[in-house]
Amino acid sequence: MNASDNDLRGSVRLLGQGLSLALFRRPDTRIAAVDFSGFLVLMLVSLLAFEVQDWRLTEGTHHFIADNLGLHGGWFLAVLMVAWLSAKLLLRPAMWLSLGSVMLAASLPWSVLQQELAYRFVDAEPIRLGACLLLIGVALWAVLLRVFGTIAGEASFARRLAVTCLAWGLLAAPWNQHQVAWLWFSDEDVATEDAPLPADALPDSAPSPTKPPISPAELARTGLSENDRRLLAEQPARLKAATGTLRAQTPGKVDLYAVGFAGDGEEAVFRNEVEFFDKLVSARFNAQGRILPLINSPLTTDQVPLATLYNLRTGLADVARRMDTREDVLLLFLTSHGSREHELFVQLGDLPLQQITPRDLRSALDDAGIRWRVVVVSACFSGGFIDALRDAHTLVITASRRDRSSFGCGNSSDITWFGKAFLADGLNHSSDFREAYAIASRRVREWELAEDYTPSSPQISEGALIGARLDAWRATLAPSEPVPFVPAVPASKIEDDSKSNEKR
Repeated sequence: MNASDNDLRGSVRLLGQGLSLALFRRPDTRIAAVDFSGFLVLMLVSLLAFEVQDWRLTEGTHHFIADNLGLHGGWFLAVLMVAWLSAKLLLRPAMWLSLGSVMLAASLPWSVLQQELAYRFVDAEPIRLGACLLLIGVALWAVLLRVFGTIAGEASFARRLAVTCLAWGLLAAPWNQHQVAWLWFSDEDVATEDAPLPADALPDSAPSPTKPPISPAELARTGLSENDRRLLAEQPARLKAATGTLRAQTPGKVDLYAVGFAGDGEEAVFRNEVEFFDKLVSARFNAQGRILPLINSPLTTDQVPLATLYNLRTGLADVARRMDTREDVLLLFLTSHGSREHELFVQLGDLPLQQITPRDLRSALDDAGIRWRVVVVSACFSGGFIDALRDAHTLVITASRRDRSSFGCGNSSDITWFGKAFLADGLNHSSDFREAYAIASRRVREWELAEDYTPSSPQISEGALIGARLDAWRATLAPSEPVPFVPAVPASKIEDDSKSNEKR
């Protein structure tokens, strides 16, 4: 029998031993030392198990996406490094590759269980799901203690306990990242001809028109109406008036500045969200006078600057001049439809408005010179904005995965599902954007499960430095009461207006 056969047999034996330990059973045979090929085999088995389950839980036509392979690689690298450190601390340095291999094998059943819970848990109380996931974490800690006891039984219990706590702490974050690093997605719409969705649960997606940006010199040569030409021509003055009244920052204190962007003017749901965002951030986050709303709505064109790429770029630059960009934080909330090409839908009547790409958004922020950023994109396929926006000083939150729809738009809805979950539920009860995201993710998942919709899978990406800055800002806030959501344009009124128009 050649060496490769021995390595394969050793890997299979380690897999069986790891699965026994995962079920809190002591293996029948002694764990033997293996080389790196043994760890590689267990790594591939672990990745394959995750991929198969992810494929099984993905509905419709399956497509493989490689973007998240790096997160799996980070998990395997973390296991390898922790196994090396743990083996040295347990005085069994020669067994570090075997230890890493057994750790991967022992985590397999618990990984499967956590994935299943995340997709299938249907109880209305999110605390119960959180409790189950906490129990999985405790179980993994206990499994790790048993693994170390099997590898280094001669070490004292106190040493094994200390090494277990250290290893568990180092592996918790990579484990969580690996658990949400999906590899398969479906491009099928949730709605079908046989079972159409209700109007208030239509996906927040729309066709991606190719209206080009328009220069001032070209404005007079367009076929636009006189009112539309006047509306576009007055935007610079209207934006300057809006940003000119922004409060200056407080020296030596972390202040929050906010910009809200409602891209689609055909549905009042996006205007409702930005106007509520304005009230919420003013009342709860001490940002009165430091908020710039940009809204596309036929009912607000004489009051609020339009939500256009030009106004967003210029508005962010103007906001930056009022901030101390070295210490203050920007909260940017964008809500609209989103396309599969990861463009944010910008529309108001026949105006020739440019759609916003992830690169456009990153460029606008970078050119403004704003360092500390919290960017929330509420739209279908909005996860496609994360890669372009990600850096050490930025927290990015999106309503969906890059390949998934989100729900709740339409003229019979007051607010999108994610808008309600993140703003009215999340930020109304926590000033921690990360905690608000966790609340929103649970709420949205519950609603989707109740309606049997494909998960939108909201996403979050936290830079290495932004967390401390947000903690410093939160420390300046006084307690405040929740702000009730009252839509500026109720859905019932929209439906009544629609019926009147049909009669005419």
